[in-house]
Amino acid sequence: MTTLLGEDLSCAGPFTEAQTLAIKVSTFTFAGLSIVGSFMIIFSYWYFHSLRTFPYKLIVFLSVANLFSSVGYFLGEIGLKDFDEVECNNNAGCIISAVMTQFFDVA
Repeated sequence: MTTLLGEDLSCAGPFTEAQTLAIKVSTFTFAGLSIVGSFMIIFSYWYFHSLRTFPYKLIVFLSVANLFSSVGYFLGEIGLKDFDEVECNNNAGCIISAVMTQFFDVA
């Protein structure tokens, strides 16, 4: 079965095709919202000089980590067409996504 994104979800593991599509759409949606929010915080810090205090600097550092974490989730969904453990272990996009989410989520 081909979905709106043009992906074949026939090998989606324990989930149905509708559940897999819902997971993908929610991941794209919330990762995108997180990227937009992180950019807004970083832009505010850069544009408004009165916000350049130590507490806000910590918030900006967390926003940078969140930005890269969200990009990692985005890459993971883009790089993996359907849930296949063998493909995920050998796919460079999946490995990069795993490294990014592990490193930046800990921050």
